[in-house]
Amino acid sequence: MPSISDSLDISSIPAWHTATHAPFFKHEFVGANKMMLRMLQNNIDSLGVTAGPDHFDSTLARTTKMLSRTAQIEISAQPNNDSLDIKVVTTNLSGHKLPSGIPIRRMWLHLKVTNSTGQTVFESGEWGSDGEITGIDSVYEPHHDIIRNADRTQIYEGVLVDVNGDVTNTLLRAASYIKDNRLPPKGFVASHVSYDSTSIEGVGDDPNFNYNASIEGSGSDIVTYRIKPSENGDLTITAELCYQTVKPQITARLAILPTLEAERFTRMNSGQPKDPEIITTASTVFTVTSNRDESIQTSAVEKLSVHPNPARDNMIIRFNPGSEQNVELALYNALGEKVSTVLSGSVGARDQEIVYNTTKLSTGVYFLLMKSGKGVKSVKVAVVK
Repeated sequence: MPSISDSLDISSIPAWHTATHAPFFKHEFVGANKMMLRMLQNNIDSLGVTAGPDHFDSTLARTTKMLSRTAQIEISAQPNNDSLDIKVVTTNLSGHKLPSGIPIRRMWLHLKVTNSTGQTVFESGEWGSDGEITGIDSVYEPHHDIIRNADRTQIYEGVLVDVNGDVTNTLLRAASYIKDNRLPPKGFVASHVSYDSTSIEGVGDDPNFNYNASIEGSGSDIVTYRIKPSENGDLTITAELCYQTVKPQITARLAILPTLEAERFTRMNSGQPKDPEIITTASTVFTVTSNRDESIQTSAVEKLSVHPNPARDNMIIRFNPGSEQNVELALYNALGEKVSTVLSGSVGARDQEIVYNTTKLSTGVYFLLMKSGKGVKSVKVAVVK
């Protein structure tokens, strides 16, 4: 942590306070609100902001880094008669509910399954050009334990209702939560003395929300996607954990308010990117075959994931080649040039983990490729400084 050796008075209250302290350690204070930072950066003069564009660039990079450390996701799959069950485990790594704060924020899972030719077999949690999630319920999307249809999405959010039980986005009319399935932190239990004001709402009888092996306080959730592949072959499964500071329905409501403040906000927000922030990703490949009784079988599993993503100093590479074989893990830049060979040699059929130092890499987008006898698997990785 950087420090200043000069003696500094770290308090201005009371006015006659003169005690000094040295060294003074510099701290980075960032949250997850990249939307606000971009809006301030793009309107420095009109808002009278004293910070410069470079200051915002560095703060945005630190915000991206912190976001990447707030959660992790893992994918597994197994046959279930004529279906394939894809399980996505999302774990909260922060010390508070995720997303935190005012219930205009949301986090959701985007799951996409493609076949060997790149065609989409199943997709849940896709979003449009306005940032709104495709196919969700017009009132609010309920919590899901099992998802069978592409128009269902697992959204982690708080949803308020008024005294009549109607959903409201007006804080002064809010009476209670009809849904609060924001991921609790590890150790969060219903027996806590403050649970009455921080309770989980709307998850029904989901047996694995904040539970692991019937033990409360896991800080995680498992969503099962039950799909029916229509053909044999390799399926590439990718999961993204998406985050929005402000739901599109909130900005849409502000856009119709006849006030100068709302009009100004809408004008400044109009040029903002609408895509969500991607907190982390995970992907894997499954080979599907059918036997005579039409039940689904999966061959050896290939796994490849990177955390955190984006990475700053180090990234943790987790992989499993699915069978004992020669594997090459290599990092390529956006031009397709090999930057580094992470691993080359024979690897067993078990989960592996490598910590790769990224300090020598420039800021940018890279591709981690795993080459084996089964083909090539890749993960896009962002590196920030």
